[in-house]
Amino acid sequence: MRMPMFVLLGTGVILACTSPTSLCGCSPLPYPNAIVVGTVRTSAEAPVSGVLVSARSSRGRCPVGSQSTTVGLVSMPTDATGRYRLGVGGLGATVDSICVQVYARRSTSARADTLFSAMVPMQLRVDPPYDSTLVDLRFP
Repeated sequence: MRMPMFVLLGTGVILACTSPTSLCGCSPLPYPNAIVVGTVRTSAEAPVSGVLVSARSSRGRCPVGSQSTTVGLVSMPTDATGRYRLGVGGLGATVDSICVQVYARRSTSARADTLFSAMVPMQLRVDPPYDSTLVDLRFP
């Protein structure tokens, strides 16, 4: 009877410390991160809000080939000023060099437009200051 109780208690402590609450008071396990920020604008410099911006990160140095291992894909819409901020890396990633490609997609009733950035080399880090890069995109 003591063994199942020990296993249950141990599992509870592990879950509480990987997803901390005010009850546990412990910090989450650190994980590697890098930050991509930027704006999406039209060719007339007007901000484009609500565009879905995504960042695909792959292991290794840029440029990566078709055989590269994707380690993350994150997306978020731009705000009213056309800005975005994406955290790449995260749980399960390793401290390593990655290659990040940022793209923005907007849909209109007639067609969907997609803009791609160049591939950007970044370094995942566990502790701040995180590696960061600025990627601005322009729709024609």
